[in-house]
Amino acid sequence: MKQIQQILIITALPFRKQGNQSLMRFVKMFLARGIKVNMFTSGSDQRGENILEDQNFTFKSIISTRDWFFSNLRKIGRTLKRFIRGKNPVATTIDNTDGNNYYQQIKSETITPPYGRHNCITLITRWTFFLFGLVDNIFVFFYLALFYYKTIKNSEIIVGYEHAYSFASKWIARMFNKKYINKFQGVVSLKACHENISDCKKYYPYSYFGLLSSDLCIMVNDGTNGIFYARERGCKNIYFEPHGVSDSEYSETYDGNINLNKYAGKFIIFNNASNSKLKRVDRVVRPLQYLAPNIREKVVVITTYHAEDIEILKNYARNMGVSDCILFMDRLNHKDSNYILKNSQLSFMTNEVSNLGNPVLESIYYNIPVLTLDDESTKGFLSDGVDGFIIKLDEQYDYNVANVITKLVEDKEYYKRIKDNLKANRSVNNIKTQQEKEFAAISEIL
Repeated sequence: MKQIQQILIITALPFRKQGNQSLMRFVKMFLARGIKVNMFTSGSDQRGENILEDQNFTFKSIISTRDWFFSNLRKIGRTLKRFIRGKNPVATTIDNTDGNNYYQQIKSETITPPYGRHNCITLITRWTFFLFGLVDNIFVFFYLALFYYKTIKNSEIIVGYEHAYSFASKWIARMFNKKYINKFQGVVSLKACHENISDCKKYYPYSYFGLLSSDLCIMVNDGTNGIFYARERGCKNIYFEPHGVSDSEYSETYDGNINLNKYAGKFIIFNNASNSKLKRVDRVVRPLQYLAPNIREKVVVITTYHAEDIEILKNYARNMGVSDCILFMDRLNHKDSNYILKNSQLSFMTNEVSNLGNPVLESIYYNIPVLTLDDESTKGFLSDGVDGFIIKLDEQYDYNVANVITKLVEDKEYYKRIKDNLKANRSVNNIKTQQEKEFAAISEIL
């Protein structure tokens, strides 16, 4: 079998300090084996990025006309909204605290379209985005082919990480007779179409057409049924596995800034969210109003949600009278989040599309019971009432969640039984085990 000496990765993702660490861990998988990695990215994160220094790693930033255009378009949109609201003050009532909070307009069982409604405006916007993306891909193709010819020639593998530059990646791989790998962290947007391929093509062209056939498709099993869409797009050789838990990064001695000593003796419920409204943290907050006062005083909910509507959510919690048992934390890295998780009694995930993300995988790995939605994303990983709690999203959802929390707080033997069953759960591996399998799949294509 031919040995891998060098790879080239093209992506629009940054090395995030907060949130998903998958790209960083993917790159380190090669560096740990002495393989040279050249990465080109247009990605950036205002909340901070990690820096990776290694003699075998080179990093180059590339310009995205697509990002520039849509960033300025959003600025224009916000300016117009402020102007319209200035003319019509009624439009600002959405974030008032007088009962007009939009979280009071929806219910836990309300399903919100993940990326906007499937209408004509969405169709035009998405196809405009797609066309700008193609321009970006053409630019990157010629830019790398002309100025990084030697880097490409010395690479055995070209990786298109996510769909942003999959076209350029495949064009380069085929032009230079290299192996092409497309790697995806799931297909949340396509999952929103519920296997309706016509809707995928119309409303998510970049995600759908960017999932190109390849020598190897690495599709993370994150509960979004990515293997279905990979096969639909003609991928034959598919590596379909969940992420592994990066336990080597999480030492027993935590040296961060989070201190949970003041919550000793409390039943800590951890909601590891992000800045996405798809996390639907209102589904975490709303059931708390149905806890009896003697139960609520024993509970503290910690959430890392920090989207632009965070103040609206806080107002909603205050209006319901449950803000005294909710703690909003921000600016946490993955080590901070893992520390909170391992000191929690329950992990609570309520995402709109899929809940089989790193927070749930880490919860299973570290034997922290999980409370989540019956969306089939955790099928094969958790069993309701055995080693976790899978709640149906209907009009009884809030009450059912409150009942589960109440039983866990009151019945210590029951809670221990769930924990013991979870210890026998072997559905999640550490990152070393998962990466050994992933790297073997990559090596085989050579």
